[in-house]
Amino acid sequence: MLKRLVGTLVLGWFAAFPVPAKAAIENTLVADHLPISQELHRFVKLPGKKNFRITLDILKTQDLARLANLKQYGSVEARFSEPPREALLSEFQEFSRAVPEAWFLFKTQPTVSEVQRILTAGFKTLHLSVQQYPMSTGDLPAYALLGPEAWVVFNTGQYPKPEEQIILLELPKNLAGLQFVASSWPRYYAMDFLNRLPQPKRLNVQNIFPNESDLTYLRNIKQLVRLGLETDGDPARLTLWSWLSGLPFFWSRSDGLPSEKHLQALRDTSFEKLIVRDGNSLSSSERARLEALPYPVEVRWDENWERR
Repeated sequence: MLKRLVGTLVLGWFAAFPVPAKAAIENTLVADHLPISQELHRFVKLPGKKNFRITLDILKTQDLARLANLKQYGSVEARFSEPPREALLSEFQEFSRAVPEAWFLFKTQPTVSEVQRILTAGFKTLHLSVQQYPMSTGDLPAYALLGPEAWVVFNTGQYPKPEEQIILLELPKNLAGLQFVASSWPRYYAMDFLNRLPQPKRLNVQNIFPNESDLTYLRNIKQLVRLGLETDGDPARLTLWSWLSGLPFFWSRSDGLPSEKHLQALRDTSFEKLIVRDGNSLSSSERARLEALPYPVEVRWDENWERR
């Protein structure tokens, strides 16, 4: 009787302090082609969730069906370097029913007819990534067709200049949001402009960590729904992670794993995800370290990973 009572008390004590659930590692295959059968077979055998981030250039009729078929193994992030051609619109409509989210990548400004074809395809969520800011009101009619289904991503590497800001303020107010990809952290002038935009905002900063003074401006950007740090190494200061606490951020890192002290410091922040871009070079012991972490981890594998 006593043993049973003690056992019940012990079990009750452990139940009062549950162990946090560990999210499985996500594995993402990043490629600019549809995976071949050998490549796919090996990738889907990896433990953990599977993602496919596939960018396609010139499409053949059967490519969309093959891309949609990857959903049986995991989630699909489809990226297209050209808008749907008229001849493939029905195939795109069928594809969007299976994969309701897509990226379209533009080097120059999208045209009205290009956006019309994208909308006809019927995706529920769109990301239009453009490598330059609109420079005149003549660029706006294409954007005016977009609504709450669309994120516009300005992958320019810098914040807009005054003449570009004037045009950006004319973008539809009901967009899902605007994303800016830059190689520096916003100071007062950029913060002030971002706060004049009514849309939700995402900010990705590449190859540089913020210092403490940058945080003053970051914390005062209105409707900042996601902050991305994309770097090749660790920050010099461990205190960076406490500075960022309270901001919805992720860290995408190449060139190996972060040091153990940084992996541990991230536990006590508002950190959303660690992305390791060198899945190809991970050893079994490094993967075990990632699997033991209490927060979400995504490992990205490039198209040559199966050859190592």
